[in-house]
Amino acid sequence: ISTVLLFIFGSPACKDLIIEGLKNGIVHTSAGGTLEEQAQIAQVALIFAGAMTLFFALLSLPTAIVTTIARKKETMGLYVATLVLSVLTGMVLGIVGGILGLVTVNNPEPSKPQSSQQ
Repeated sequence: ISTVLLFIFGSPACKDLIIEGLKNGIVHTSAGGTLEEQAQIAQVALIFAGAMTLFFALLSLPTAIVTTIARKKETMGLYVATLVLSVLTGMVLGIVGGILGLVTVNNPEPSKPQSSQQ
């Protein structure tokens, strides 16, 4: 929903609404220039934020799918894919899971404490 709202408010149809907000003090910007220029900068920022939100949302679904498959199949390739996708999307739990999965694949047997022989 936030992506759609960002694209709507960044559209040219909302330029007058942004200008009105700038006049009334509802919309704030540190950009200089006329109200039209400030509104245009705000629109570009909104469109960029919408595009980034859409990018992360679209990349999160395959990340969740690959993570689920990696958990069941436990292969190094799937853990690497999980790690890469999680880094791209900023999913901290996926990053931790990918790292721990790689450690587990490289050390299949848990280390046993050595008993001291006397």
